[in-house]
Amino acid sequence: MRMQFTSILPILLLVGVVAVSGCTQPASPADEPPVIGPPADEPTNGQPTVTPSVTVSDQTVQAGSVVVAEVVSDGPGWMTIHNDVNGGPGAVIGQTLVADGENSNVIVTVDTAQFTPTLYAMLHTDAGVLGTYEFPGPDAPVILDGAAVSPGFQATLLVANDTNDTVPAQQTFTVEMSAAGYSPSPLTITAGDTVTFVNIDGSTQWPASAFHPTHTVYPGSDIAKCGTTEEATIFDACKTINLNEEWSFTFTEVGEWNYHNHNNPAQFGKIIVQ
Repeated sequence: MRMQFTSILPILLLVGVVAVSGCTQPASPADEPPVIGPPADEPTNGQPTVTPSVTVSDQTVQAGSVVVAEVVSDGPGWMTIHNDVNGGPGAVIGQTLVADGENSNVIVTVDTAQFTPTLYAMLHTDAGVLGTYEFPGPDAPVILDGAAVSPGFQATLLVANDTNDTVPAQQTFTVEMSAAGYSPSPLTITAGDTVTFVNIDGSTQWPASAFHPTHTVYPGSDIAKCGTTEEATIFDACKTINLNEEWSFTFTEVGEWNYHNHNNPAQFGKIIVQ
């Protein structure tokens, strides 16, 4: 008996074509190996290095706080405020932490007892125990091009009075009294400042407001108030100031105030209060 094969030959040829075609298709994206590592345009060792800098302006200092406009730190650091000693940075009078990178309007509370009109904003590292200020020690100043990053600036200290306003910090001035008269005279001060009168040669001295003998030119003053509860409020020593003794008065009234020596009215001086 003869077997017939011609009917299945086309089917076998078709199956072979399909198998060959399937082997030549490109791989799908899911079959591609993953890319290992960061993109070519990103650093491979963390954040890029920044150039440390400090930007600060002259300012008035209220409530004992200094404001530094901008601090750029390469890693965690400290913004410190130094006072002035002989024209350069002295003691640290305040410090605060700054973060890695840019920091804006950094507020530093300072010790007003060590305040000087010139201050320095100096950037330190935080190289020791993080968050603990250690200087002298590992938290040393940041050095750039051989120098500390520490711009200087001028600062005016303001203090609060009883009405919660701010006024310039009080100062004390000295006037020397002698047989030759008063020095310096005239003396210009600010309201709230104190003048200490010192007898330097033993001549008889009794400083008091003009005019002799009433002493009434400075507001509220009057020789008649000597020996009363109001004595401390008047521009009048109310007694002789002997050699090496002193007497002080705080001027609160703005104006030009003449004064004299009650024991020798020919001696006189002037205090200008602004």
